[in-house]
Amino acid sequence: MHRGTRVAGLVLGLHLLAGAPVVAQTIGPFTWQTQPYCKRLTVTITQVGGVFQLTGTDDLCGTGLATVSGTATLGGPGVIMGLTVSRPDGRVASLSAAVPLTLSGTWVDAGGFAGQFVFNGATSAAGPRPDPGSFRKDLILGAVVASNGALVRGVGATSATRLAAGQYRVGFNRSVVACVWTATSGDDVSGNWPNLLANVALSGDGTGTSLFIDIRHTGTLASTDSYFHTIVVCP
Repeated sequence: MHRGTRVAGLVLGLHLLAGAPVVAQTIGPFTWQTQPYCKRLTVTITQVGGVFQLTGTDDLCGTGLATVSGTATLGGPGVIMGLTVSRPDGRVASLSAAVPLTLSGTWVDAGGFAGQFVFNGATSAAGPRPDPGSFRKDLILGAVVASNGALVRGVGATSATRLAAGQYRVGFNRSVVACVWTATSGDDVSGNWPNLLANVALSGDGTGTSLFIDIRHTGTLASTDSYFHTIVVCP
């Protein structure tokens, strides 16, 4: 459908919502991309009585199709859409979008993600939006490392190495450059280890995905092997 026809269709929808005579109308389909992420939503707008219903699909960034449903209301200089995305695996997500007469607007979802709702957007460089489950795992990383450099357990931790006495490198499954890091000496069970101080910095290995941990005695400042715990919080 030509862009001008689409614009006219949305304007007609606005008139219907504003109280024009109730006549069955179907407008669309319309496609928007939830930038900066890659998924594209295609919806058809249908008037049923006094309700403006939305039905369509989410392309899941080209990996399949999810069912989209919702309603639209007149809001400000355009339309406010409330959408529910039902994935094939049973997960359900919701988002709302503000669409002005220019057709490109903004969106926000229940997980706190937001961006531009771009009409006919197709930015191939955009990545997938993390789902709420993977987002939490991606947000907080951590590791427990033994005094010999062995990775005892972790969240998002992929490796641990003893470099020298009291000095360690811990690798993670994502960049930690823009994250906040902390580390503390402590054993595997209680986390208590007296008179030791753990210092943490970005590793100098150039990967951006690992941290350097230096553990020293608080009295002598000598580097000392120790179990330690490290936590990483990322934006």
